[in-house]
Amino acid sequence: MAIWFTSDQHFGHENIIKYCSRPFASVEEMDEHLIANWNSTVDEDDVVWHLGDLSYKASGEYVRSIIARLNGFIHMLCLPWHHDKQWMSEVGDIDNLRFEKPLVAYPFSGTPVITMSHYPLASWEASFHGAWHLHGHSHGMYSAKGKILDVGVDNHNYFPISLERVKELMKTR
Repeated sequence: MAIWFTSDQHFGHENIIKYCSRPFASVEEMDEHLIANWNSTVDEDDVVWHLGDLSYKASGEYVRSIIARLNGFIHMLCLPWHHDKQWMSEVGDIDNLRFEKPLVAYPFSGTPVITMSHYPLASWEASFHGAWHLHGHSHGMYSAKGKILDVGVDNHNYFPISLERVKELMKTR
């Protein structure tokens, strides 16, 4: 079982292609590419921490159909103010999805505590003691010094990023 992190796919959001200069001709092409990348990386028994904005302006039915196609068990940060609020109440129970608090601090094996949120934080739990912060939202437009990393797909060639890769990247920060 591997652990992965990701955010900001924006499934169903046509304008994100223009806003983020994504290399897709249509939202359908983008969605299929993101699903293929996810599934080529994440195995059925893996765990994915999704930090928000899985979709934008898509129906619960559409999001449910996307989630059904994604490998792994998804821990989704549940923020009442980000784009996912539009579908969260509509999807019902999904076997491979669990909603989490909007801010999670968790010690993974071989790491200090990792604080995860959708938005980048200027300071986080134990940040002055080597703790790490993973976030999304900024689509590569936010930079900060320290043990902070944007795990959004726009920063990682449209793939989720593994815990092992996060560990490698944090060595250089």
